[in-house]
Amino acid sequence: MLHRINPPPLSPSLRVRECVYTVNRLIVKISISHITL
Repeated sequence: MLHRINPPPLSPSLRVRECVYTVNRLIVKISISHITL
């Protein structure tokens, strides 16, 4: 589990990448749950 403290605000690309990563994980969870159902 990669839980990170908020990175310094001078690197917005890192924040965007983390947001995309979390969204992808959410999509994977939803798809897995749908497949299980």
